[in-house]
Amino acid sequence: MSIRGVLTRFALTYITLIFIVGFTLNYFGVDSNSGVNFGILMGSIFWVCSSFANKNRRYFNKSEKTRVVIVLITINVVIQAIFGAIALSESGHETSGSVLLLSVAIIGAIHAVAIYFFVGFAKKTLIKQGIIES
Repeated sequence: MSIRGVLTRFALTYITLIFIVGFTLNYFGVDSNSGVNFGILMGSIFWVCSSFANKNRRYFNKSEKTRVVIVLITINVVIQAIFGAIALSESGHETSGSVLLLSVAIIGAIHAVAIYFFVGFAKKTLIKQGIIES
């Protein structure tokens, strides 16, 4: 699996899970919260990192990891901005775009730290499982 495959798989998985979980929670009348989004993010990251390791019998090298983390953060921020803009426009509240930018910046920063650490955590987990060597 290529790095491009990892990133494409992440974007498709993350968006699909956000839609499925969002519609399911909405159907049952449950309000979505940031914990759900965070869980989807972490699950998506672990799955794509595990898939890469299983198919290549290795983990990302240093330059690949840097590239993967930067692009995962970028994908996440873009998705948050799109869904945030949709939610803001459908809320009926008159709110400026600066509120959206601030919220995306805050959530993006939190998610960026989480993405960085979870890509590393996935490696440690895969080593413990014997899928890859350190």
